[in-house]
Amino acid sequence: IKPIVPWDLPGHHDKVPLSVPTWVSQDDELKSVKFSAKAMEGLEKYIRDENKLAPLYTSENDGINDATNTIREILAQDPRASNSNGSNKRGSHKNDIYK
Repeated sequence: IKPIVPWDLPGHHDKVPLSVPTWVSQDDELKSVKFSAKAMEGLEKYIRDENKLAPLYTSENDGINDATNTIREILAQDPRASNSNGSNKRGSHKNDIYK
């Protein structure tokens, strides 16, 4: 996921506003993201024991909390494909666990 900077937006230099389809502005963010115990254990292991997410997320800089919040923000946007044939597609509320 690339952060957006103003000069990267189409129309920034010629002052023509960006036009997007209506589905882009849809408020379809998930209301909550829950982590299973196994997911939390894995995240803690990666940060505390294996230092896999350094230098951004470490046990010295509250990395577990920050990494959890980062993952929660991304998953709340529900990046799953909406045209998937499976039961675990975008907008699916069949269960609370993100697969």
